[in-house]
Amino acid sequence: MFSELKKAAPEDSAIVSAQLGGKKANLYAVAARCKYNYPTIAVFNPFGEDGDINAGFLSTPIWLTCPYLNDKLHDFESLGYITSITDLLASDQEIFSMMKEAHAHYYFLRKELFRMCTGNAPGDEVIKYMDKGIGGMVNVASLKCLHLHYSHYRFCSYNVAGMIASKLIGDDTSCHDCRCSQL
Repeated sequence: MFSELKKAAPEDSAIVSAQLGGKKANLYAVAARCKYNYPTIAVFNPFGEDGDINAGFLSTPIWLTCPYLNDKLHDFESLGYITSITDLLASDQEIFSMMKEAHAHYYFLRKELFRMCTGNAPGDEVIKYMDKGIGGMVNVASLKCLHLHYSHYRFCSYNVAGMIASKLIGDDTSCHDCRCSQL
């Protein structure tokens, strides 16, 4: 999983920060890149550069950073796909079971990342941030956003919501104007 990723280069941190509107984050690795070689999916170290826990990145360490793909998925969300996928999960026990496994996978991804960044297993003080589903969801029968699931799908092929988001996006996964070169 994370162990196969190469650590992010310093120039990746600057691009990811610009992609996120200037948000400062401790980038761990780039999990996927576009055809222009810009980061599209980033994995964040759950600790800030000062060593303090960043609870937001501890609960959600995998982010879709590509502005183009974020816009596309936002458009699908505005068309009601979150509700449609949630309804699908509620109506099909096999699909719901796959989604529950995806949430469990995310939990173990968090724990693995924590171990890689600290060399230790997480203690009680941080497990409270990890002991939730994708995006910090308590109710795994509902979805927070397609962006989280699409990013996780790159690690976990049985994330049904991410697979649907990937099918919606199709082969058009890179912008045509190299947006990130203008950041």
